[in-house]
Amino acid sequence: MDPVRVIVAAASPPVRDGLEALVTAVPEFALGGVFTALPLIGPQQPHIDVAVVDLADADTLSGEEIATSPFNAVLLTDPSPGTGAALLRSGRVCLLPRSAGAEEIVAAIRAAALGLVVLHPRFVSALPQCPDFSSVAPGFPSVEALTAREGEVLQLLADGLGNKAIAARLRMSEHTAKFHVGSILGKLGAASRAEAVALGLRRGLILL
Repeated sequence: MDPVRVIVAAASPPVRDGLEALVTAVPEFALGGVFTALPLIGPQQPHIDVAVVDLADADTLSGEEIATSPFNAVLLTDPSPGTGAALLRSGRVCLLPRSAGAEEIVAAIRAAALGLVVLHPRFVSALPQCPDFSSVAPGFPSVEALTAREGEVLQLLADGLGNKAIAARLRMSEHTAKFHVGSILGKLGAASRAEAVALGLRRGLILL
């Protein structure tokens, strides 16, 4: 199996070094280059699978730039709802907060290499409230926004937890956990927990 070719872009030297070390530590990844900014890694890198980009200012990168780039991207950023939705509309990004841990970044790189759009739970409650969120995932009907708590429950569903385990993890009653699961199914139009997870992945509501 061919390795996932990854490039790193970050203005901050410590962040850049940290991301480089993270990528080189994973056997299935191959580092294709380290850069200070995304504009330096455009069409001249046609064989790259994923770009990991640290954005101190999310407004410096548009969804159009991502959509026309030759690779998928893992963006470490703290975007406003409008900027985040614009980036997600490209259909080729994974959004993580700049404080994301190594395991989260590695999981996002793997997801991006598969062409998945994934969204960190921190952003779930904000982005669906943006007026243009319905165009984030073309081909899917618009859905009622999940609450922050429902976003957390959906993530735990994706992790394979049942109602009892979700209740324990989130310190709520099992009845409340069951209520949240039912609400998620209704909002996503899912007939089962598995379908809810599948729809959440496709719409970028779940971090793998």
